[in-house]
Amino acid sequence: MTTAADIYQTNLDEVTNLLWARDYEGVCRHLLFPSRMETNDKGVQVENAEQMILSLRSQRDSLERLGAQGYHRLCLAAEFDPLNPDRIVGRHRTYVLRGGTYVIPPYEADMALERVNGRWLCAGLRAYVRNADAGVISPSHGWEQLSEDDLRGGPPTTRKDQ
Repeated sequence: MTTAADIYQTNLDEVTNLLWARDYEGVCRHLLFPSRMETNDKGVQVENAEQMILSLRSQRDSLERLGAQGYHRLCLAAEFDPLNPDRIVGRHRTYVLRGGTYVIPPYEADMALERVNGRWLCAGLRAYVRNADAGVISPSHGWEQLSEDDLRGGPPTTRKDQ
């Protein structure tokens, strides 16, 4: 039987490889929209793939400017939602490396996955790092900025109204 952690790690690996290869459309095929992205100091609701591609391009360019030679995400924990077997909530650690050293200190993130038409898609991400340090969210490209009240920590939700 496939575990929640197996599914979660597979999603992390596939998305990480696509991001590193600059296949932003491929990354978006692993995401559910609208989707929330949050860091310690910034949060947005991304409505569609076009908006997400702008953020992904900015994130990848930021990694290159930092001199990153490797980007790895490892599942720490993941579990099926006891009230919804089509939802997984997990936590992972992100490593951004140059050679054998950290470009930025490793940081943790919570992510929710939802099964849609048999595919597990990322429904939201909450990274426990300053966006200014990690560049997870690009500068605003017209998407809805989340208020301070919305930057709540904990597992991300799929949509603002949930």
